[in-house]
Amino acid sequence: MTIDIPDGDDRMDIVDELQAWAEARRTLVVRDNRGRVWISTLTGFSSPDTDWGSQVTFEATRVSSHLPGGVR
Repeated sequence: MTIDIPDGDDRMDIVDELQAWAEARRTLVVRDNRGRVWISTLTGFSSPDTDWGSQVTFEATRVSSHLPGGVR
C-alpha cells in the first residue's frame, strides 16, 4: 500500500501519524483497487523522501477474523 504526501507545512506531521499507526499494529479493514476487502494489520513501514514530498509504504498483513453476522 502506498500513500503519496506532497511537500507542505504538514507533510512530516502526516508521515509521523502514519508511522504511529504502523507501530501500533492497529487492525483495520483494507480495500484494494479491485474491490477486495480484508481485515489486516500494517507492517513494513517506510517513508523515503522524494523531490515532491514523501512516499509512505506499508504492507497490509491479513489476519484471521470472524465478522459479526456470519458470511453473506
